[in-house]
Amino acid sequence: MKFQFAILALCFFSCKSQEIEQVHETKAVFSLRDSVYGEIKSLLPDTSHEATSQKELGIYIRSFYPSFGEYISMKRDSLIAAGINPSLDKALEEATILMDDYQQYLGFKLIKNSTKNVGMMNLLADASPYSKLVTIDERLDLFKVFPKSIQDGLEGKRTWEKLANFSRFNIGKKLPLLGNAFAFDSSKEKKAIVTLFNVNKKTLLIFGASWCAPCVRDELKLKENYSDIDANSFEVIVFSIDKNEQDWRKYYNKHSFPWKSYVLVGGLENPLCKFLNMTGVPKCFIVEKDGTISNEGLNYEFIL
Repeated sequence: MKFQFAILALCFFSCKSQEIEQVHETKAVFSLRDSVYGEIKSLLPDTSHEATSQKELGIYIRSFYPSFGEYISMKRDSLIAAGINPSLDKALEEATILMDDYQQYLGFKLIKNSTKNVGMMNLLADASPYSKLVTIDERLDLFKVFPKSIQDGLEGKRTWEKLANFSRFNIGKKLPLLGNAFAFDSSKEKKAIVTLFNVNKKTLLIFGASWCAPCVRDELKLKENYSDIDANSFEVIVFSIDKNEQDWRKYYNKHSFPWKSYVLVGGLENPLCKFLNMTGVPKCFIVEKDGTISNEGLNYEFIL
């Protein structure tokens, strides 16, 4: 099995390699937790590595592919031989995400320590918004370190637009009534979105789709940890932007999620998505009882 991981750039994240390890342990990046993580630690790049160029970093990263790929292939073969093991399958998926995150962190350090030129700006534009190591705000901070001429250039505008799409500009906004915003529930009943919120509780508002791999992964993890959410003060509402309602219902019925789930009329063109300036999923919000957005992000774990 080949693993072609892109070396993506990240923005400012002042953390030592041992702290990165702690982030993944405390944030439960490994729901399996100790066995797989313990086995792959030696197969991951050293986050203290200081790359001298993009080419040198690429050579260093690629040197880990054979052993890491062999390990993942071996574990997946054992899954096939022994039958379905959801925990192991999930842990292997998270292992590949962790490898990607480590590569991105090394790419971030390269940008941070290099001359801020157009090439580094292009790397910054290619940063993944799903990294668990560096926040969007930290990436925006690094953008501002680049010379104004590069920020205002074509590459700078492209980078800013991409990062801004995943920023937290909605914090402090209050959801309007949006009487023209509707969604369908699992029984195909059309609901006015304004009627779906419980004014006596905070709301964890999640936007996803059945075809979105990060969305599915996060929703399954939320289902696994759902009992940890205080039902007396919080409720969960999940909106899908699926265009095919049948696909969404199949996905919803397959997993029997314990929270309110709806498919948005119009998808990203729904007035609620337009109000939130959404351009994609996943996206999560904490909505206070009075409708004010107090937090937002790409993953529910980082805003609760």
